[in-house]
Amino acid sequence: MYKEYKRLAKGTLTDTDSVIYTVPAGTIALPTGISICNKSEDDVNISLIIADTAIISEHKIKAHDNLTIPYKESNIIIEAEETIKAKASVAGAVDIYISGVEVS
Repeated sequence: MYKEYKRLAKGTLTDTDSVIYTVPAGTIALPTGISICNKSEDDVNISLIIADTAIISEHKIKAHDNLTIPYKESNIIIEAEETIKAKASVAGAVDIYISGVEVS
């Protein structure tokens, strides 16, 4: 069993559910932290879907605020070829960074 600590995803969210990470074949992923930052002057709602399950649904992040979600390695397990999707109510307003471990 090989464990690789890495960045799973980073970028700026759009206003549609977009895949920001796909677990490689023959691998599982264990997110260890998610940071979400609203860069805009307005409140923005964000949604996060992991393995087709809503983890965050239309959660409001105030202007220039952030949300950090720490996980232990075993809290969320994402199987091979499953995805992480995210969206914001305003395209371009929110950045996301997800770190974790891939195990193959």
